[in-house]
Formats: sequence, structure tokens, C-alpha cells
Amino acid sequence: RSHFGSSFFLAREYLARAAMQCQKRTDVSYGNPVIAKFELEKRKKLHRQRLQSIKCQVDNKPPPAQPHLTTYGRDYFAKKKTTTEAAFNDLKMIQSIAQTMTRRFDLPDRSGAASLNRDARKRELFRITADNHKLMDRLEKLRPTFSTKDLIVDHERNQKYMVGCSYAARKAGKYDGPRGQRRNQMLSRSS
Repeated sequence: RSHFGSSFFLAREYLARAAMQCQKRTDVSYGNPVIAKFELEKRKKLHRQRLQSIKCQVDNKPPPAQPHLTTYGRDYFAKKKTTTEAAFNDLKMIQSIAQTMTRRFDLPDRSGAASLNRDARKRELFRITADNHKLMDRLEKLRPTFSTKDLIVDHERNQKYMVGCSYAARKAGKYDGPRGQRRNQMLSRSS
């Protein structure tokens, strides 16, 4: 009996393989591949429409407002605490400023002789302060300017010094132009 059962399953598997080998149009459910494709697209379109018209069964809306439970709002007590602390700190600061401004200013009694040149030092400090103010005003009004004429004159003077200082460069002929100009100037002055 077991032999018969196993041979039965083998025969069945063989028949299934044979059927698969000869069955070449497996995608045709309607006998015609064009109609099968059309019907498949039609079913997919209906399925998409049903998916788009689905309504949620779970309530995802936010909970309704309950103003009778939150009289002052969520952060009322935290805000109240911070504003109270800020007002208290402001009062402390105002009190300390008032104490500082209203206290008496006592100079300690001088011990020893008074300075004889106090007035001269005071005048000198006022003079220095006035000079500093004048200097500051001039610096604030100052605008940056360059004089090209002065720069050219400075450059020519520096070139004259370079011609006089650099023996090797003179020998190499690097300063023939300025040297020749200088010689011509000296000759024109002497005649």
C-alpha cells in the first residue's frame, strides 16, 4: 500500500510537469491575451478607486477643546512664576540703585600737610584733557587722502638715495636713467 501511494504521487508529479511543458500561454485567463490584459487593467483601476474612497475607521481627529478645564492655559503657572521672579529682581535692583545714589559721600580726614602744588597739578590736568579733546576732534574730522604729487617726489628722492648707496647696481647699469638725470640736473645748476 505504501508503495502504491508513493508511485501515485510520482505519477501525479510527472503529469504536472508534462502539463507545464505543453502549457505555453499561462497568462491567458480569458482565452485571448488582449482581453485578459484589458480585464486586468479594468480590475486594477476599480481597485485603485476603492482604495481612494476608503474612509478611516479609527478617529484620528484632535480632541475637542475643553475650555472649562484649562482656565488659564497650559503654561499659566510657569509664566506667572517667571514674571513674579523678574518683578522681584527688578525691585531689588532698583532698591540697590536707590541706596547707592542716596548714601552720603564722606571724605576721610586728611592726615598731614596739604599739597602745595595742588592747583598747578589741577591746571595741568585740565590742559592735558583739553588737548586730548582737541586731538580727538581732529582725528574724528580727518579724512584719508593721498597726494600723488608727494608720492612721486618721495619716490624720486628714494631713487636718488638708492643710486648713491648701491655701488654694484650702478656698475651693472641699473640706475643709468636716474643717474643720468641727476648728472644733467647738477650740470644745469652749475652753468
